[in-house]
Amino acid sequence: MRPIDILYTPLLTQPVPSYDYTKLLSWVHTFYNTQNIQNRPDASKRLTGDIYPWNIIYAKYNRSWCFNFDKEFPQLASFFADAYKLSSSEIDAVILLPVKDEHKGLGFWHRDPDKWGLRMYLENT
Repeated sequence: MRPIDILYTPLLTQPVPSYDYTKLLSWVHTFYNTQNIQNRPDASKRLTGDIYPWNIIYAKYNRSWCFNFDKEFPQLASFFADAYKLSSSEIDAVILLPVKDEHKGLGFWHRDPDKWGLRMYLENT
């Protein structure tokens, strides 16, 4: 089997901590259009339209927390590292992908530009 053939491999991690979902979405909406991550056009306001069904936002980039994410959501900032038994300094980026409010339907097959990454769901319907 090749890695590209793996669709979903759940890992046992500790439960997602409690957090204020409404506050998190407000944080996303507040900072989504103000971010500009160099060499990642998917994280800047240069991308417009319905290219993605989600609003991509970086909570951490280049080993630094963005827009005080770690202060606003300390339980999540800790969880992202603790869930995989990593230190926070070992994590280069944390990307959140909340589905756009107006999106209807499914996502789509795509390929991420990252060499590697670990994924988790905070909310999943």
